[in-house]
Amino acid sequence: MPVSRKFWINKLITICLLVTASPLNAMEGDSIKRKSFPIIPVEIGLLASSQVGLSIFWYQDGFSHFKFRDDIHQWRGMDKAGHIMSAFQVTRSNIKLCELSGLESSNAKKWALLSTSIFYTGIEVLDGFSSGYGFSLSDFVANGIGIGLAGLPDRMQARFSLRISYRPSPYAQYRPELLGKRGVERFFKDYNGQIYWLSLWKNEKDHWSDVFGLSLGYGVEGLLGGSKNPDKNQDGMLIPEFLRSSKFSLALDVKLTRLLPNNSKAIKWLKLLDFIKIPMPGVFWCTKQRELSFGFPY
Repeated sequence: MPVSRKFWINKLITICLLVTASPLNAMEGDSIKRKSFPIIPVEIGLLASSQVGLSIFWYQDGFSHFKFRDDIHQWRGMDKAGHIMSAFQVTRSNIKLCELSGLESSNAKKWALLSTSIFYTGIEVLDGFSSGYGFSLSDFVANGIGIGLAGLPDRMQARFSLRISYRPSPYAQYRPELLGKRGVERFFKDYNGQIYWLSLWKNEKDHWSDVFGLSLGYGVEGLLGGSKNPDKNQDGMLIPEFLRSSKFSLALDVKLTRLLPNNSKAIKWLKLLDFIKIPMPGVFWCTKQRELSFGFPY
């Protein structure tokens, strides 16, 4: 089964956001030094050029009539979780960027929500007209959820975090062309090694125990393809049969920035890693074993 072009677009966006979004998200609103910069016309130009560039370089198979494509069951929903997290991080970074440009906070948020929505929706529309793909309503909804979460008031965003954890899985070795050949590449490509987390916190730090929160996680195992596992990889090597399964986790989480005084300069560096879930004790239930297990969900 060939690797879809859209799969690589989403991976590229994810890689870029993890590199660029974290430094912007680490900035405190009160400490941002605003400078006058025409961010709106610049972003309009970037939006237009990005859509033109994608249509030329990524959709080389040509365009046809607009159509829909139902891919909600691909990768057991892991790519949808990735859409939510990506859209969330990109939108938050866009808000910070707009604030840095000199826009008033409320206007910065409105423009960032609008421009990020246009960017992600543009990709879906191009898919809709692409000969080999189609408009994915589930991707559109997932993007909207991520953008909407980033648009919530700061007091509400202080009560949750979207995070990811990873450990190498034994499955990537069977399809390295799709799941990665080594290290960092597998971190971004191998859904079997990832868990997406929603961590919940108290709004303010009133006690030392408030550094801890409760985290809900979702991951998968045994996935060597989007909808089904192939018999062979691209090199012709036979692939063992694996049961495709989902894993639900409930674990403790820790907010490292609350371990330090509010005026500590190290806080902004810790915020760079705020999207990383630290392994903590918890319980998990896998559809493969169909039993509750205790341990350290990665």
